[in-house]
Amino acid sequence: MKACFLITCILVFVPRIWLMAQTPAGKPVVLTKQELKQYSDLQKKLYPKKGDVFSKVIELFGDQESYTADQVTAATDPTVKIPFNYDQRRAERREGIPVDAFTTEQARDQFAAYEKLHPKATNLWNNLLVKYGTRPWYRADELRDIEENGKEPRKIDGERPPDDAVEQQLMAAEMRPRTFLEDFKAPRIRQSWRDVMYDEDPSQKDNQTKVLKDLVGATLSYAHDGKAETDTWSVNGALILPWQHNFPLTGGITPARIAVAPSVTVNRLDTNGDPKKETDSLLFRLGLYGDWVFATSRPVGLQVRASPVYVTDTGWRGELPGYEVDLEPRWQSPIFPLGYKKVLAKKEPLLDDETDKSCLDLQLRAWLHMEGGDVQDTGKSWDPAHGAFFRIGPSAQLQLNAPHLVLGKDFSITALYSYLSATSGSSAHNSYFTISGVLDLFKDEQLNRKVSLTAQYQKGGLNFTKENIDIFTLGLGVLF
Repeated sequence: MKACFLITCILVFVPRIWLMAQTPAGKPVVLTKQELKQYSDLQKKLYPKKGDVFSKVIELFGDQESYTADQVTAATDPTVKIPFNYDQRRAERREGIPVDAFTTEQARDQFAAYEKLHPKATNLWNNLLVKYGTRPWYRADELRDIEENGKEPRKIDGERPPDDAVEQQLMAAEMRPRTFLEDFKAPRIRQSWRDVMYDEDPSQKDNQTKVLKDLVGATLSYAHDGKAETDTWSVNGALILPWQHNFPLTGGITPARIAVAPSVTVNRLDTNGDPKKETDSLLFRLGLYGDWVFATSRPVGLQVRASPVYVTDTGWRGELPGYEVDLEPRWQSPIFPLGYKKVLAKKEPLLDDETDKSCLDLQLRAWLHMEGGDVQDTGKSWDPAHGAFFRIGPSAQLQLNAPHLVLGKDFSITALYSYLSATSGSSAHNSYFTISGVLDLFKDEQLNRKVSLTAQYQKGGLNFTKENIDIFTLGLGVLF
């Protein structure tokens, strides 16, 4: 047994020692792609919540034969620990007891219980007073600081200095020209093709600067009416395959990003009851997107969406070649933001990154929509007459979001209204209104994926087909 152990040690450690001896002093440590993959697989088992190191490095620096230690660190630890500013926190004025704040009595009780369970932890209450002063209430991160660090100073994530070797690798990765294939993104399931370019960067920590994301997702539903002996099912959503290229965010006329995103959208309701309630449309788009951010300090921007469209139904009976264009402005403002979140009711954050500051918030979106085409064959439930048409008009979407309102789950209400005036072609069913209530059942904040219980009401004329609908559905919403 001892001989086997000795042989194993020789086979494992001698090559490594030899390799280290062959590496000149000061030369950067390098991992081959295979070594990085092996390291990443083990790290994923040890720290599953930190994600895949290998994919992070590839995303930042591209597919290479080897990577330096600084490059790997740039992908796994882009920040450094800096001292927490206790003076700034102590200078804050505190009145009342906000939602999710801890009273002095709750803090005392928590520390008393913690000291019983952790005998080595002592004087926690006194440490709290020394660090944060006597206050009417305390934040969750302040209590965590005392339990984790005691009287020792707290460290928080901060930016690396410009001369830091890892920061230089991060800057190089940001400026690195990307290949065509690297700009392909994973397929996305959305309520609408319009949501493909809205920022979903998981490294973005401040929700105040995030633009609106679709919280409804594609909806699937089924209903059985036992009294009337009818079955009804519906599907409403879009599958999008985006290619997106980002540019340095410098402001001005250079776009922040461009994208090409082929998509297919289906809106079908099928019933063995009243056939007048059925809808059936299938839209194929080659989406072209441009996103401009004219000012970066307080974002002001414009998104332009344009696409050739081919419309049919799921039975391929309809035929409508056409096009559409959307112009959507956005600006960030503490009073009236457009396309950005506005917090109506604040609370004290429980998370260290402070992304959970809201009890109630809203987001407003508005855009100008234009569509045109030539109806050559009408589908089973289509309403428009044959021939060319052009329509133009405004659309607005308002969303109210109440995090953790129902059984600790996020709940939101989203309403959309559009009015399209026909300059040529049929002028029937110009308006369209929909409202959705969504209760999240499963949610992945990092990947922006979720499954929700969704109630939706739609009334009015659908784009292109002008199918006149008046339906209520209850089902599952899928955002991926």
